Amino acid sequence: MPTIRSRCQIVRFAPLSRTELTGLIVELGLCEDPHQAEQLARLGNGSVERVKFFIGSGVVEFREEFFFKLASPATVLTELLPLVNQWVDEAAEDVPADQKVKAKRRRMRVVIEMTTQFFRQLVRQLVDAPLEEDEQLAKAVSLAARHWPGDVETALACLNCCLEADVYVQQNANQKTLVEAWLDQLQSLIRTQDSITLPVS
Repeated sequence: MPTIRSRCQIVRFAPLSRTELTGLIVELGLCEDPHQAEQLARLGNGSVERVKFFIGSGVVEFREEFFFKLASPATVLTELLPLVNQWVDEAAEDVPADQKVKAKRRRMRVVIEMTTQFFRQLVRQLVDAPLEEDEQLAKAVSLAARHWPGDVETALACLNCCLEADVYVQQNANQKTLVEAWLDQLQSLIRTQDSITLPVS
């Protein structure tokens, strides 16, 4: 009720630091391996609930393989289709039927978020700005930067493409059509450095 709400005070809690979240993951028994707990904390963005979402998802292994292939000059990005679709589809396993679409959409947003982080880090590397403390990401971006065919503007265009794709996910675009169109656009941007429209309608 408005009268009650007007007498309430909003208290905003800052996200947990990576060190705090790592310790909490181990303390809660979510992960016994301190190194893996640190990797989960990096992906958790300060949230225990987000970490719980990743438990058993194979996210650390997926992220490592995805980043390596994304960074490799030998990779045609559309070759990532099976890897991405399989990991996203696995989110629907062992969940109620009415939650399957939501689970897959949430995991698809994680994939796009990883790719956004990759291109944001690549932009920073290309302009000699300080990099985020993320060994796995830094290694992939360093590989990509050595063979990057475009310039900073190309990397920014790819970053914008990822942000645009995330909007389509939230608008419930068909997953497989979106993944294919998104990766195809990224490949086109890298190859031609031209911006094209994402065809997901």
